[in-house]
Amino acid sequence: MFNKDWIVGFVEGEGSFCIGMHFAVFKKGNYKSLSSVFTPKFSIELHYKDLYILEEIRKFFNGAGKIWKSPANSLHYKKRNIKASDHYMYYVVGEQCEKIKIFFINNPLFSSKKVQFAVWCRIMDILKNKNLSYSKDDILQIAKLRDEMSPNRRSSKYINHQKILEIFNSKGKFLLEALE
Repeated sequence: MFNKDWIVGFVEGEGSFCIGMHFAVFKKGNYKSLSSVFTPKFSIELHYKDLYILEEIRKFFNGAGKIWKSPANSLHYKKRNIKASDHYMYYVVGEQCEKIKIFFINNPLFSSKKVQFAVWCRIMDILKNKNLSYSKDDILQIAKLRDEMSPNRRSSKYINHQKILEIFNSKGKFLLEALE
């Protein structure tokens, strides 16, 4: 139903490239360690009346990803006074993002989304080359690049590279509140 140009244009307006960052602190005796997981994500969110568009986009990407109803308790919607249950999200996570990456390398974006995509690709390359073993410098580099993707993010729950640096600079006394 949709061609490549339509997909590119639609993602320019409605798509999102991001990197999820999750941390866990493990404690054994007096020793604490920080484990990190980074997850590439691509998403498009629409009102339920446009659910068929998400279904067609998923077909276009050969079934990559999933479509689900947005969570009713989403803070994103509460802030905007929008009923979350009226929205659906097409979501591609992890290794399946490689299909999305290849498509947009071959069919470039043109707006500021192009910059977001380029940084997303750089992070994906770092993740691919590190095979889940990250040094302090790797974690800080990924976090700093991630900050470039969303420079205006102000949420207190957003873990930016400054919060991660505080964790590393605490000389083994991890700042757990920075991870909450």
